[in-house]
Amino acid sequence: MINNTPVLLITYRRSKNISKQLDKLISTGFNDIYIYSNCWRDLQKDKSAVENTREIILSYYEDYKKKININFSKCHFTVDKSITFAINWFFSNVNYGIILEDDIQIEPLGLRFLSLGLEYYKNYTNIASITAHTEHLYENNIDTLLPRFSYMFHSWGWATWKKIWEKFDHLDAKNYIVDNNHKIFENKSLSRRFQRILDLCNKKEIVTWDYQFQNFCFRNNFLNIMPQFPLILNTGLGDELSENCKELMPITGSISQVELLELFSNVKIEISKPIDLDLKKEYSIFLKKYPTFKDKIIRKIKNIFA
Repeated sequence: MINNTPVLLITYRRSKNISKQLDKLISTGFNDIYIYSNCWRDLQKDKSAVENTREIILSYYEDYKKKININFSKCHFTVDKSITFAINWFFSNVNYGIILEDDIQIEPLGLRFLSLGLEYYKNYTNIASITAHTEHLYENNIDTLLPRFSYMFHSWGWATWKKIWEKFDHLDAKNYIVDNNHKIFENKSLSRRFQRILDLCNKKEIVTWDYQFQNFCFRNNFLNIMPQFPLILNTGLGDELSENCKELMPITGSISQVELLELFSNVKIEISKPIDLDLKKEYSIFLKKYPTFKDKIIRKIKNIFA
């Protein structure tokens, strides 16, 4: 299954992660790997790191030309344009695939989950994506990993189909307006919170594309598939190379690499037995993801004394 699943790796300046990610993809059995590299923004600050990243990519390309396709941008693009351009390029060559960024640590279990999800849910008309991340924390003594239906979209290690991506345009005005007819927005506080975020995106005060994709899912009544517990780590939260996440702290409670390696040999995936959407849990994770200003202050204080 995995060797037939295309995968896109989107890179910029994080050269230290590239070798580990490519080694993992190749050793796990991926035979159709696409690598996009955004160009440097600042000659003094970024050029060296980007060139170092590209040298590593080229060394793998020389060794695995039949497995790797590369696209080195000659111009720097902002996050929203860079990510969407890379995915557009990917889906100009394939009909489905896994999408990773250079700050994601994902183990074979997570890659298998994404690959199996793409195959099993490919004919479902109401599924927009498969993700390896979830807010639901790791549970002990699980021997079978089940998927879970959710309204939540996550771009930290995810997968989708060309037929879905082709319908999305992050610049479409509709994707900046909350659809209050959606069930999740029966909670008016959540509706107001999410609209504020979309307004910031529209003003380019938040430069991204994923909030718009989340709204695209809402407006089209799409569901997303997530695992029972997180299968990835975002190692870039709050680091000096972050574009949009400088103020965020690494997520606590995420499953560790050691635990993932143990699970790889012990856990089987029942991709065909999804857990039904739980609206109360959905409200909980959305309200946590889109906090009020007061919530943010409380969170910062807790982090200081943690």
